[in-house]
Amino acid sequence: MGQTTQRGIKEQNCLDLVKRGFFWRDDVPCEEPFGHRTILNVTDDEFNNGLWQWLVNHECYKSCFGLLEDDRFEIASILRTAKPNERLSEFPDFIFRKGFIEHFQVTSSKTTRKGAEHKKDEQAFKSAVQKEQEKVRKQWEHEMECNTLRSTSWTFEYGAHSYEDLKKSFQDSWEKHLQSLEKYNGTKEIGIFMIEYDESALGMIECVYTDWINGMSQEIDGDFLS
Repeated sequence: MGQTTQRGIKEQNCLDLVKRGFFWRDDVPCEEPFGHRTILNVTDDEFNNGLWQWLVNHECYKSCFGLLEDDRFEIASILRTAKPNERLSEFPDFIFRKGFIEHFQVTSSKTTRKGAEHKKDEQAFKSAVQKEQEKVRKQWEHEMECNTLRSTSWTFEYGAHSYEDLKKSFQDSWEKHLQSLEKYNGTKEIGIFMIEYDESALGMIECVYTDWINGMSQEIDGDFLS
């Protein structure tokens, strides 16, 4: 992947999280029953000729709500083969045979030229906690007593968050990435934008039954069917 940067780590962590949702179950890779292969050692031909069905955690269909089986196979294949862009500072973040994956983050907090207020507050909180932890550790070492259980905790309190700020964050980032897309000369047959919201401050719900097509993944009594 070349030189490691914070930008590369952040994007790779997000993609790895999506891949684990597809190909892992109970913290281990899904395994097919014939040769005990996993996504880590299956060949391209084996994957494309049907083994992919065994190597995908079918719980992941909860995240594929509304997709046809061909679409789900396409996404699984893309996740398996996407490679980091060796030019870390350029669009896109990941490349595969038919296209690209580009990652960006959104925030539901106020944003200034210095960045999202939430990120600044979160960083200040983490810094304060680290100092407090060191202070508590030294205090407990000085006052150590046998058979004494001690604990302490810290809670991060969310500041102001809103749907309007989330929408603005998305629109601003989306427009910038579309400009980068227009300048990109690589393959664009399939373009994927991997949008990450990691603040857990807002809840969202989507009506997925619009333009329903038979064969789409759907949930019945808690189970997802094709």
